Amino acid sequence: MSHIATHDPQIGICDPNLMEQALRMTAEDFSGEFIEKGFVSEYADRDHQQCDWVIRTPELKRGFGCTINKDGRPVFVGDPYGVGHLWQEMEQRVTQHYSVLALRASAAELGWPVDMFVKPDGTVSMDLVVE
Repeated sequence: MSHIATHDPQIGICDPNLMEQALRMTAEDFSGEFIEKGFVSEYADRDHQQCDWVIRTPELKRGFGCTINKDGRPVFVGDPYGVGHLWQEMEQRVTQHYSVLALRASAAELGWPVDMFVKPDGTVSMDLVVE
């Protein structure tokens, strides 16, 4: 059944700047459009919900949204009806990108050099050099 759903990823309190970067990277991975302060809709386009960020792709015309709740945690928002596999893939990719960006930021704060690169399959890898 088509309806707007929410999902709380296992990220915890997040840095909004890093989340925006992770969403931009994911939009690029899926050849999608990144929108700030956009709307996601349900299948029949009867209901809309505003999000901090939205990714739209040809397959996800209704949008994959993300907003930061009052506790500082990200919430993914949208209607996965008929595109559940792609929704899960996108959710996993955003979470992976965010995790790598957060690790990179933490390592940089400690003064550890970090190399980050995108593999041909779109996943992000990080090399941490500890001397």
